Amino acid sequence: MHEGITPEDWLDCAMAVLPMPLKNYAVLKGYRIMTMANISIKLLEKLAAYRLVRDLEGRGCLPNGLGGARLGRSMPVNVEMIVHRLQEQMHTGPMEE
Repeated sequence: MHEGITPEDWLDCAMAVLPMPLKNYAVLKGYRIMTMANISIKLLEKLAAYRLVRDLEGRGCLPNGLGGARLGRSMPVNVEMIVHRLQEQMHTGPMEE
């Protein structure tokens, strides 16, 4: 990772076009693409994302509501936070921003 070089065989992947259930197959939105990549490149991608998020969080560059690739900020955590805010508003009235 320090050299910035990715081995060529890590870049090989297979793609499959899958029809989405109950969608119009005459349009592109009716399909999803699944990519099957080498596990090494997937691990390298996760490591790079983790380091980038850690650096950006340390600099205060990420908004609190951003959840992707952040520890304790997954989608279920974000939904729980929204539900909690809505419940507070039901009891106390609208929140000030």
